[in-house]
Formats: sequence, structure tokens, C-alpha cells
Amino acid sequence: ASEAYISQNNKTVGNTREDLSAFKANPADLESLFAQLPLYGTRYTTNLTAKLLKNEKNSFIIKCIVTGLSKDGYDPDGEILKALESLAGTVSSKNPALQTNICDAVFSICRFMGRPAYNKSGKFILKNFMSPANDSKVRLYARETLEKISALEK
Repeated sequence: ASEAYISQNNKTVGNTREDLSAFKANPADLESLFAQLPLYGTRYTTNLTAKLLKNEKNSFIIKCIVTGLSKDGYDPDGEILKALESLAGTVSSKNPALQTNICDAVFSICRFMGRPAYNKSGKFILKNFMSPANDSKVRLYARETLEKISALEK
């Protein structure tokens, strides 16, 4: 279903009227689909999730994916963490909810994967959220999450 979503989003329509796809007509099911995608825990779904995070423009879909990632941190190749790093650099400081969701997803990946390289990348992402340009609550949350990752290394 997620491959079909990507395919449908890459279509150009022109000047014809087109019925809403199942993806746009039923956002509740779409939210459920993307929130559950990371739970499959396969290389295929991690690559697909990373691809979606890199290419998706709909903030609702991005939030659903990131929320799902905070529940399961399987990322064997580090592709999702790289996509989150890229996403974190583009998220507006006016979207603190998504910023804190990204913090949760980063922590989930670092905790689940348990490798120093993941922790280093995760810390880099979180340190960027500690910039004065971000909301004070986001900075505090990023700092607390950074401390949780540091505690994993002990």
C-alpha cells in the first residue's frame, strides 16, 4: 500500500478532474498505515520509510511516519536516521510537535540499534534542536533526550 501511495503521489494529472484516491479520501486509514509501517521491522520497510521521509511534503504524513518510528527503532543500515537528520534540518521551528516527535524517533532508533555510530548520529540531530532559534520547550526536550542517549552508553 505504501508503494502505491508513492506511485500515486508521483503522478501528474494535467487539466482533468480525477476522483480522490483512497489515500486522500480516507486520511484516518492512511495515518494508521504510516504509523504501523516501521513496526514491520524489515529492510524493505526501513528503506521505504527512509524514502518517504526524504520525499514526502505532506506534514500530516511525515508526522504519522515519525510517530510510528518512535514505537519501533529498527534501522539496520542507518537510512532512517539519515532521513531524520535531513528532515530535522528542514522542519520549521514553528512546528515544535514534529521536532519533539523526531527526538523520540531518534531515541528509539539509538536505543533499539545500540551501536555507537547510531548514538553519534542521534546526538548530532538532537544538538541541532538545541539551537536558540527553536522553542525553549524543544531545546529542553532535545537536551533531555540527549541525556537519555548518553545514559544508554554507560
